[in-house]
Formats: sequence, structure tokens, C-alpha cells
Amino acid sequence: MPEYRDDTICPYSTRTGQHAPYLAKQMKAFRDGTRSDPMMSPMAKPLSDQDIENLAAYFSSL
Repeated sequence: MPEYRDDTICPYSTRTGQHAPYLAKQMKAFRDGTRSDPMMSPMAKPLSDQDIENLAAYFSSL
């Protein structure tokens, strides 16, 4: 039987289980405009580097 990750934040989430440095890099790209998404870009725009590091640590721990 395959294992399934329990994504309680969002059933379609791909953030959980990723490594923190990868998550931080992607969030910074959304914030800085080098990566674009209609939902993520506006949410990432006001985040500080410390906010991003904290979020990346949290999501990687799920």
C-alpha cells in the first residue's frame, strides 16, 4: 500500500515535506518577481527574509 502525505493545510499542497532551503528559494522568487503565480506572488510580496525562513522551516517540518 502506498504512503500518502497528510496535507492538512491544503489537500493539494506540495509545500509540505520539501526541504527548507528549496522552499525559501521558491518563496523569495515569488516575492522578488523572478517566479510568478497569481496566488503566491501577492502573498509573498510583503514577506521579509526572516518571514520566509520561518515559513520554510515550518512547512518543511510537516
